[in-house]
Amino acid sequence: MTGQTIGGTTGGTAGGTAGGTAGGTAGGTAGGTAGGTAGKTAGKTAGQTAGKTAGGTAGEGVSGAAGDTASGRKVARQLTGRVVSDKMNRTVTVLVERRVTHPLYGKIVTRSKKYHAHDETNECKEGDLVTIEECRPISRTKNWRVAKLLERARTV
Repeated sequence: MTGQTIGGTTGGTAGGTAGGTAGGTAGGTAGGTAGGTAGKTAGKTAGQTAGKTAGGTAGEGVSGAAGDTASGRKVARQLTGRVVSDKMNRTVTVLVERRVTHPLYGKIVTRSKKYHAHDETNECKEGDLVTIEECRPISRTKNWRVAKLLERARTV
């Protein structure tokens, strides 16, 4: 009786953690079943396997943020924002705004964050609308590169 409880709990937790949001339920169920019969280790293994199958990879915090393509290469996250500074050499500061619902009041609020992005050709100017994509670390604060210049800033 004790083996079932311990195995079920461990399998459920491991499945939920390994599978992300989608795999949490499937991992918890499969981990609980396998953990009840075989104990702690089997519950953990089955929970992780079921979590991976149901969606997401092990250790993936944000569900669906960076999945795998058919070729096995990761898809880079992409964000769209305005260039607010181009004073650095080959680096632009991009302001990305996103609209979220307030958890308590339900009002839609705008959250913004600034990213440093690598601009290889120094073509982006202040006010341009750009798409940036995640890449390997280029410097201490630069983990993004300019993927596409969508719209030039209007000059008056």
